[in-house]
Amino acid sequence: MQKLFSLILFFTCTNLFAQDSFQLAKPLVKYESVFFKDSAKLELKFAQSGAKIYFDIFNRFPTGPFPEVTEKSSLYKKPFVLKQSFYTVRAKVFAKGFTPSETIQYSFVKDGKRIKKIITTAPNPKYPGSGDSTLFDNKGGIENASSKTWMGFDSDTVWINVELPQKEKIGGVLLNFLRNESSWIFLPKKIVALYYDDEKNVYDPFGTETIQSEVESPAGCSMRLITPKDKIITTWKISFMIITVNKMPDWHLAKGQHAWCFIDEIKVY
Repeated sequence: MQKLFSLILFFTCTNLFAQDSFQLAKPLVKYESVFFKDSAKLELKFAQSGAKIYFDIFNRFPTGPFPEVTEKSSLYKKPFVLKQSFYTVRAKVFAKGFTPSETIQYSFVKDGKRIKKIITTAPNPKYPGSGDSTLFDNKGGIENASSKTWMGFDSDTVWINVELPQKEKIGGVLLNFLRNESSWIFLPKKIVALYYDDEKNVYDPFGTETIQSEVESPAGCSMRLITPKDKIITTWKISFMIITVNKMPDWHLAKGQHAWCFIDEIKVY
């Protein structure tokens, strides 16, 4: 009986200890912008003694799934420099006696083809960014909606016209949006990309993406890459028709109200 009591006490105490184990906070990330011309410097920080940051880095566009960060991943020791076209960085904090932090994920994008100018539908006066140059200034990827890097729209449709200095072969276009549904900021329902055909003097379809908002999603930046299918496209003008969420879904506290659409950068490759 004494042995049985000791065994029960051991498992009870072990369970209580596991329940009382605190989860570590996520590591702090320091960077100037997720968009860069030549290179970007990335720094990870966590102040607690004995804690270690582990990370994985992938040289590709952020399309999952990605493997989980573990203590077998790379141990962070010092800031590192990014120079290639696309990076996805995932990091997590570990420490003895604590539950590991949640995984953070950030994507970094190198500049694409030179953009001559961009003209957009007028944003809401509350969120003008820094004008049309906001969308190709290599400043952005900041998850705070109050950052002046964002242009905020509350119209049903947003038109964006991009002009390059000369005709070039285009392999893809990238747009960066903010999602923070608790602040009424949703990804658009649909993105339609068009390219100008000089010979026909019309805009033809380049590519389309449809985005569902059936359940609440984590807040953060969302990069969308649109590529043409089985076609080589040469042009100097690209147009985007962005269909926003004009009625927030039933699961949202403000269901039926018009959502915001926030954009901070466009790249052409």
